[in-house]
Amino acid sequence: MPTVQQFREYIQRIRLKAADQNVETFELSAEGTHACVLGNSHAYTHIAACRTAMKMEMKPGDKVLSAGNGKNTNLTLAYKS
Repeated sequence: MPTVQQFREYIQRIRLKAADQNVETFELSAEGTHACVLGNSHAYTHIAACRTAMKMEMKPGDKVLSAGNGKNTNLTLAYKS
């Protein structure tokens, strides 16, 4: 079972990669992040942990692009690298 920490580590790796490639802003969705960590599983049993991690990794300047309308709906954030 993936933990919030595993999702956070994935997001941190993506942020570092974006910075290394001089990408100023990048977007992540909860569904896409969940799939990358779990190997494209369509069972969104850990989406709440993924959403929590995504919110925990937000820093000043990051933005919520889509919050969905419930805990099991998609969340999309724009992060600054």
